Amino acid sequence: MQDGIREAIEYLGKVYRAREPGRLQVKGNSSSYEISPRNIMPIEGEWSGLIGVVDGGNQGIVEGPGCTVQFNRVYGGIWDSRSASFVEEYTEEFVSVTTVGSGEVKTALMPLSGAHALPREEDLVFRAGDPSLLGPSGRMDMSLLSSVARRFSERSMASFISSRLSDGSVLLLDGTLQSTFTNESAYLSNLVSRCRSRGVFLSALAKTSNMVTDTGVPLYHAVSTAERQSLVRPPWFMPLADIYFKDHKVRMHAVRMHPMGRIFRFEMNLEQALELEREKRTGEVMSALLSTSLDPVSPGYPYCLVHADTMARVTGDEASMLRALAVSSAFDAGLGDMLQDIVESVDYHDVLNTFVGGGDSGL
Repeated sequence: MQDGIREAIEYLGKVYRAREPGRLQVKGNSSSYEISPRNIMPIEGEWSGLIGVVDGGNQGIVEGPGCTVQFNRVYGGIWDSRSASFVEEYTEEFVSVTTVGSGEVKTALMPLSGAHALPREEDLVFRAGDPSLLGPSGRMDMSLLSSVARRFSERSMASFISSRLSDGSVLLLDGTLQSTFTNESAYLSNLVSRCRSRGVFLSALAKTSNMVTDTGVPLYHAVSTAERQSLVRPPWFMPLADIYFKDHKVRMHAVRMHPMGRIFRFEMNLEQALELEREKRTGEVMSALLSTSLDPVSPGYPYCLVHADTMARVTGDEASMLRALAVSSAFDAGLGDMLQDIVESVDYHDVLNTFVGGGDSGL
């Protein structure tokens, strides 16, 4: 077996060594930059100011065919680099109930705490078969449905946090600045308008990427290859592409903020990025990112986003407690049989895992 695994890895290496790094594969009017050592630029200078961060988490309480009940938590905070501390923090918690009907998908919201980031329920109504809710098989993807309310709430929280930031501050989101769901673009457009009117630089940092270059090389491998050929050492940034989609207008970069850190994808609102480029001030926002990426626990990844993830995360223990509460509530209301029927429709794979020790057999 070891020989077969080694042969597979050597084959993979042979494939990618034979290919040029190329450039990011983009569509439409978007344009990309050559992935080359000469496009790697050092991040220099110090920065002091405010960084707003937003993240969210959710866990299923009840999940079954055509319905999902989720506990959602969305966090927003403002980090002051001068005092190296959070000066404002906000948390929104709510339960969302999403049901699939014959002609539409609806989500009802039950607020628990906070009053800053609850989306409008009317924006969470989709027609059945909405493309943004379909999985690769063309069927309704319940994992997507489970994240809709949280996603919209994150956008609402980001708009609220932007209103608390001053001119020259940075708003840093977890993920990307791309709309995923129908109706989400209105929330993102509102966020862009608020940030621009207040002079707040809108950005996002994605922890993972499945992108490839136009030569078929995994993006981060292509960037790492260019880095090894460059004299520039971290922290650095490299422009990758200018994306001109209706719901996604960004300057996309690769960044490595620390010698021991990973490469991440960093996006900035395109209009703001072009303005900064004309004024030769791109390094200012990059320095803001660097100012919070030196924590020894997660070198190269902004500590303020680590904190936001921790505050927004819904733990397994919390989820177990909430599921037990749901079962108790169902039996109190005379709905225990209904809840059992729904849950048992989809959970037998988990039951098998308790017998055979986990893993995914594809059942």
